[in-house]
Amino acid sequence: MTSSLLELIFFNDLYPSKPSIVKKSLFPKLLIPLQKSALLFFFLLPFYNSYGNEAVKTPHIINYNKNDYQAGRQNWEVEIDKYGIVFFGNSEGLLYHNHGEWGLIQLPSKEGIRSLCIDEEVIWAGGKEYGYFSRTKEGTFEFTSIGILDYEQIWNIEVVDNTVVFQTEDKIILYHKLEKTTKVLTYYEGVNASVKWNKKVWVLFRDGKIGFISKNQIQVKQTIPAFANQQIRHLFAHKNYIYVPLLNGEIYRYNGESIESIKLSSDLKNKAFFTGLSYNDNSIGIGTVADGFVSIDQYGALIHQAKQDDGLLDNTILSMAKDKMGNIWLGLDYGIAKLELQSAFHTTFKGAATYTITDFQGETFLGTNKGLYSAKYNHQFELQKDVKGQIWSTKIIDSELFISHNSGLTKYTSEGFDTIDIFTGVTDIEAFQGTPFYVVSTYDGLMLYVKDKNKLWYVSQPEVYGFAQLYYDKNNHCIWGEIKNKDLIKITLNTDATISASAEKGIKRIFTSNNKLLFWNGEHFLQNQNGQFEIFDHPLLNAIPHGDISCLAFNEKENYVSYIQEGKLNLLELLSDGNLHSYATLMKPLNTDINKDFEFLDFKNDKLRLATDRGVITYDVKYQSHFKKEAQPIISSLNVTNQNKKYIYPYFNKIELDQGEKDITFYFQIDKLSSDIAQFRYKLLPLDEEWSTWSTDQLILTKQSLKGGDYTIVLQCKVNDGKIRESKLDFSIEKYWHETALLLIPILLIVLVLAFFIRKVAKSIYFKKLTSEKEQIEQQNSKEIIALKEEQLMKYMEIINHKDAFLLKVQSGLDKMKTSEAKKWSQWIDDEINKEKKDLLFHQLFSEIQQDFIKSITEQYPSLTANDIRILSFIRINLSSKEIADLMNITPRSLDTSRYRLRKKLNLEQGVDLHKFIREF
Repeated sequence: MTSSLLELIFFNDLYPSKPSIVKKSLFPKLLIPLQKSALLFFFLLPFYNSYGNEAVKTPHIINYNKNDYQAGRQNWEVEIDKYGIVFFGNSEGLLYHNHGEWGLIQLPSKEGIRSLCIDEEVIWAGGKEYGYFSRTKEGTFEFTSIGILDYEQIWNIEVVDNTVVFQTEDKIILYHKLEKTTKVLTYYEGVNASVKWNKKVWVLFRDGKIGFISKNQIQVKQTIPAFANQQIRHLFAHKNYIYVPLLNGEIYRYNGESIESIKLSSDLKNKAFFTGLSYNDNSIGIGTVADGFVSIDQYGALIHQAKQDDGLLDNTILSMAKDKMGNIWLGLDYGIAKLELQSAFHTTFKGAATYTITDFQGETFLGTNKGLYSAKYNHQFELQKDVKGQIWSTKIIDSELFISHNSGLTKYTSEGFDTIDIFTGVTDIEAFQGTPFYVVSTYDGLMLYVKDKNKLWYVSQPEVYGFAQLYYDKNNHCIWGEIKNKDLIKITLNTDATISASAEKGIKRIFTSNNKLLFWNGEHFLQNQNGQFEIFDHPLLNAIPHGDISCLAFNEKENYVSYIQEGKLNLLELLSDGNLHSYATLMKPLNTDINKDFEFLDFKNDKLRLATDRGVITYDVKYQSHFKKEAQPIISSLNVTNQNKKYIYPYFNKIELDQGEKDITFYFQIDKLSSDIAQFRYKLLPLDEEWSTWSTDQLILTKQSLKGGDYTIVLQCKVNDGKIRESKLDFSIEKYWHETALLLIPILLIVLVLAFFIRKVAKSIYFKKLTSEKEQIEQQNSKEIIALKEEQLMKYMEIINHKDAFLLKVQSGLDKMKTSEAKKWSQWIDDEINKEKKDLLFHQLFSEIQQDFIKSITEQYPSLTANDIRILSFIRINLSSKEIADLMNITPRSLDTSRYRLRKKLNLEQGVDLHKFIREF
């Protein structure tokens, strides 16, 4: 054997089927406002009684090809861990999808992986090589090999307590996790599949035997002929059963004692089933070899279907897994797909522009640009060949379905289709109830018909042209006609079997909901009672702004209203407390799908139905209150871009980066549905004080040149303007020594040295200041003493001068006596006067008071005589020339001569004041 038998039979080279080609319609489109598009929204798990007569739904599909995830084309296994990370057994290794980021880890042998099993933090993997992956400090994975097979593959892995069970085509390999020992059980008859059920691993052999592993051996329970020699790839547990999908299109369930065949919808006839899973208590998912994915309820009826015609990348489903959001991840023969089964949005029909939706006699009819489609409960829509051409309107009148189309008018009853002879295109029809008369809107204008013997007969044609949409008003016994860009037309039936038409000025739109007619004048909603228009007061309608409204509908309880205004879809809810809530943000993705000029929406069983330019989308208004899966925003990875280092979610250890400035990129994500609008904002603490602005596009954040320190990235997210949710990630960058507390040591030393010198300098300055102040005080005191002495001296000199004046008078008298004795006393008097002045002035005044001055000036000008010093000293103490002359007993003229000589000795230039120079010296 050079390759696996199973792979040779139906695993290897399963190429996707080519999608069917849909040709564009050749029927012309008329640019008129005919029907109002249909908005239908859907959610909730598939319960049998909740569907009414709805058709099979197509979930929203997200495809990933090998260029998206950069790995091999085949994905044999899908597993999802408790952190929401999706792992794939890819033909090139372990592929993972971590909340928006892809990664691939190859085995040492470079072989592919066919099976996976997640056991706590360990991922067991098998192909030709088998072993387990464990996480590194950075959150990535490293592989530990247990063994390599020569010719076989590991097709399934289960873990029970400490035993890991690896299943190949003909072996069961038992590996003990603690003892790290391996035991191989060989079964030459071949092994089909295995599954963990009721805490045991059950094994199905190719000869039909089924049993379980006990005490390292297979305990065969029984042989089931229906399974003998059948191609069975996968077993799965659902409720209390093991489910067995067969390649021949059958599904059985086994309760441990007997099997039971699952009755399937006729739509699943001749499908080759490859894999399956338990979706919830009431439904299972099945992957086929060539027909994509289907989900069925507990009665075998189809709920969902996704195949290439619906947009699925490939029709061959190799593996499946369900995430916390209720999405189904598909491992395809070519690529990967995610199906949003829990999405608010479901496509119930795809493939034609849809103009109208009508439920009639257990079927749903769609009027499209490619013809009339219909579907019974849980069946796919099929094109009705009896009605061809573009369908403008489908309307129930008197238990008959009238189909207005490009070629005329067709009636449908329980007996089938019946063509009415109108030889022009028809856009709508309405009847005057209680009469046999009908008004038909045709390409040629309005026409009046009468019904007789179950046939319509032409009566007349008023001159009213335009493609009118018709509405019967039972309160006023008239028919209203709405023509684009014109006032509403009121059509009445006359007694002479003719009709009259008159325009209602200012009334542009009319809507029918819950058997109620509402009129719109651009500002207010109105009702017409007894021919008079009155404002219709309703809290939901009062909240709708002014502007053109193309269609509007209430749900049955009238606590929801949906409308399309100026090309934008909105849904309003009246809450129990009287407040209103708008779902405009949630509806926003549908705005591009609206059929412009042909808008249509309605409610059925609290489901809003929207006719789009490609089909029908449904939404269940209860979705918002029932959906409880509120995810936290995720920082999926931290990338050190300037060091090519990456840490990925989940973060088991604190992220500690080495020294140096770092450029770091963060990736953000939140688990949400494609229809949801998520907004993010962030801040990096402690650098950012304010939050960033809310953004729907900001999924990547780069911070450059981060220095050493502790940081926290805080991420907030809100989905559809709902509750704000927050996540944080702490990380640190090792600091250089100069960024740490060690920097304090040299700083402290420098501070101490500076403090010492500052103290020393301050002390020196203080003492200098103190000395200066002392000197200033002493100088001040000295000045005061000198001033006091000068004052005393001047007073004493006044006394001396007074005395000398008296003695001079006495001397004058003695000189007149002319005796020798008198002359003698006169000379004594003269000597006494001169001697006293000299002793007083130059020994006391200038020796004591002006000693610094005398010393300085004699040192600088050594040529000065004692007489010069006397004159300078007198000048310094501000004596006048007369006082100086008197004290020196000389004439004023002699004093002037002495001053002249002094200027020369002092080298004073002309213009320099001698008195000022001496006082400032």
